[in-house]
Amino acid sequence: MPDFKKEAHDLDEKYGNHSELFVFPTFSSMGLKEEDLPKSKRQESAVNYLCGNSLGLMPKSTMEAVKNELKAWGLRGVESHFRHPMKEKGLTNWVDIDLPVVPYLAKVVGANECEVACMGTLTMNLNSLLFSFYRPTQNRYKILFEKHAFPSDYYAILNQVKLHGYKEDALIQLSPRKGEYSLRTLDILAEIDKEGDSIAVVCFSGIQYYTGQYFDIKGITEAAHRKGCVVGWDLAHAFGNVDLQLHDWNVDFRCLVLIQVHELGPWSNRRNFRKRETYQGQKLASSAGRMVGKQCWKQV
Repeated sequence: MPDFKKEAHDLDEKYGNHSELFVFPTFSSMGLKEEDLPKSKRQESAVNYLCGNSLGLMPKSTMEAVKNELKAWGLRGVESHFRHPMKEKGLTNWVDIDLPVVPYLAKVVGANECEVACMGTLTMNLNSLLFSFYRPTQNRYKILFEKHAFPSDYYAILNQVKLHGYKEDALIQLSPRKGEYSLRTLDILAEIDKEGDSIAVVCFSGIQYYTGQYFDIKGITEAAHRKGCVVGWDLAHAFGNVDLQLHDWNVDFRCLVLIQVHELGPWSNRRNFRKRETYQGQKLASSAGRMVGKQCWKQV
């Protein structure tokens, strides 16, 4: 059995963990009393935080960054959208607040900068992407994803099929085999091969939030494309945890959230990826370029 503790220590030694940049809750701040603690711990001791997959620790720089924007609000009000009072210190006009992170984000997900956008909340983004990419026809109207997907993903997908007049049986939800906790890639590929002609969209998680399974994004995307399906991914738990090459893997769309391992807090912008090539020859709306930060869409 792998020695995960040793592996974690080895990785920390190789790359560093930057823990000094973050605020760790203490046993006291978590409301634990002295008598409830292990003998080696005191109330002022930092806790071992294992919930980064849900909400990351707060960077120490966060309070100062927020104070700067509140100060800008007070000094110039609405004018800070276009004339930030601290622009000479490197701060960004609010109208362009999403743009500085795009180059860094593109590197992490393996995409071109013009394929990435910083937008709203995860479920809202997933809904927006499905509105664009779920184009059911009489014979191709189903959506394939894993059983027990993140609940809000399930409701977003269910609402899409209902908006188009279909019932819940338009959803194909794959479950692991009896006695197993994760899906076999072969079973996913077999389902795509079997039902692909009736599937409009394939939309799995990159990493399953509950089981931790890392899906074969490249292989599943290729198989679905061979059957003519559009492929999207919810990469909320994959971003920053595994290598991603979305452009090279030819993924059609994906959404993710940065409140987890990248420690940006629950109010940070969420991110979308949309493949540069025009989808199925359809001309995109004139606002599509700004939607992804830069005007770079192929003209048709």
